[in-house]
Amino acid sequence: MTPRHPLTASQFLHYEFCPNWVWLDAHGDHSRRAPMSGLMEKLLEQGVVHEQHVVTQMQPTEVSTRETAAAAEETMHLMHAGAEAIHGGVLTAVIDGRQWIGRPDLLLRRSGDSAFGRYCYEAVEIKSSHEMKPVQRLQLTFYSILLQEVQGTFPPRGGIITIQGERLYFDPHDTIDRFTARRREIERILDGKEPGITLTRGCLQSPWAAVCLERATEARDISLLYNIDRLALDLLRRNNIHTLEDAALMDPALIPHVPGVTPTRLAHIRLQAASFLHNTVEVVREPHISKNGLLIHFDIEADPLVDTEYLFGFLIEGGTEDTYVNFLAKQPGDESAMWHQFLQWLETLPEQYTIYHYAPYEKHHVMMLAKKYGSTPALERFQQNLVDLFEIAQRSVIFPLSFYSLKDICKYLGFSWRNNQGSGTQSIFWYERWLETGDHSALEECIRYNEDDVRASAFLRRWLENHSTQQPTQL
Repeated sequence: MTPRHPLTASQFLHYEFCPNWVWLDAHGDHSRRAPMSGLMEKLLEQGVVHEQHVVTQMQPTEVSTRETAAAAEETMHLMHAGAEAIHGGVLTAVIDGRQWIGRPDLLLRRSGDSAFGRYCYEAVEIKSSHEMKPVQRLQLTFYSILLQEVQGTFPPRGGIITIQGERLYFDPHDTIDRFTARRREIERILDGKEPGITLTRGCLQSPWAAVCLERATEARDISLLYNIDRLALDLLRRNNIHTLEDAALMDPALIPHVPGVTPTRLAHIRLQAASFLHNTVEVVREPHISKNGLLIHFDIEADPLVDTEYLFGFLIEGGTEDTYVNFLAKQPGDESAMWHQFLQWLETLPEQYTIYHYAPYEKHHVMMLAKKYGSTPALERFQQNLVDLFEIAQRSVIFPLSFYSLKDICKYLGFSWRNNQGSGTQSIFWYERWLETGDHSALEECIRYNEDDVRASAFLRRWLENHSTQQPTQL
């Protein structure tokens, strides 16, 4: 009998990104699995960069090995001995005929009865996030069930230590139903039930991204279409619409109506499929863009591993030449100084100006930094002048693309970044290299990438303006 694949906490995270990640890890050709960098693993797991700081402060007992069986045995020994805090522990148990393997960041002793005595343990994760995410609750529930197996007591809470050092807790009992449903889905995949072809943004975070894209492309699957959600996918597939050709030829009036998938949405999907098949761009609504005074494009570079917005970049449009301006935090501790330099610069701007950005990140994180370091009337005016080009592009234009990132769209339209390897993740890698080694070339790459991003934003805005008089395609 073939051994059953073990269940791990990481599978809950992988499923969240892409169910096929779980399938391909268990059943795929691993010669096609791209290696994941340590940086990407940290980003996916929301950190452990500040883990060493937390560990240094708490000084827990360390498990000395990473080998699963030996680490699990050592962890049990430390729990029986009553260690106050255990770092790097491993929990294992066979539940319903399947081995579960858990590696919580910390096991913390607390009062309560257990197989060990008048105390028990709870699981705590160290995360570089500001809040506890739903998938983290599922993982902590996984650890709590494992703890019940090894100590005879279900812990009344699980928690995370945030990037600010705050401890956030919840009751794992509250998540049992959702955990059980997700566990069953994952176990079915591990036991051989292949998920259907689905291409999502989460697939791009997977080491199997190329495989997911290849499978969807070969099948000409409707999941190739941008922003087609699971509800629409399920409806179309129930009505025998599986391929781009099927979608381009469908009659929305013949598709049974379900809440959340209107005839207008189906007509939009049909036009998306035709755009994809014929490699055409369709303007479906006039891309009206506000223009008031000085035109400025804005982009932020951030490193979530050290919880720092380290670079504000601006492209100021001029008569004959655009000017790039940036504000840089060379070290995480310089973020406050960078913020106040930015506030001072705002005071120099004319009364009338417009700030363009792409997607909501810049707007949200300016608000967060204002709460953290303070605001001014000039900043309030700046926030009022923000215009999101992503919103305009998404509602106005259909591109024959699966993803609508700034890079996806602008590369399709003909814009080139100076460094072909540049990306948001690569920028974090460069900044981390600068912090670790002092390599100025890495910092310069961050700045060049940011400048190219704001120039791409200006390129897209001008393209949208040039198409604002185009007769919209009828849905």
